[in-house]
Amino acid sequence: MRFLVLEPLPQTRIDGACFWLDEYSPVVVVSVRYDRIDGFWHTLMHELEHMKNRHGLTDYRPLDTDLVGSRLSDQKSDIE
Repeated sequence: MRFLVLEPLPQTRIDGACFWLDEYSPVVVVSVRYDRIDGFWHTLMHELEHMKNRHGLTDYRPLDTDLVGSRLSDQKSDIE
């Protein structure tokens, strides 16, 4: 597993992500969009749950359709 902590991307609402390089190589990324330890742990656990359930490994599709800009899509997949 690869784990990254990044500064937040400007003008986005991305707290974290989980994706796979291959069947055995998950990547978990957490941004520090909020300067609060509870937000960090919540996001980390959320993304680790995706990893545990192997979400996105075989059927990859974006979970949110509008992550950049002033609004976030109200349409989320069942996984989220």
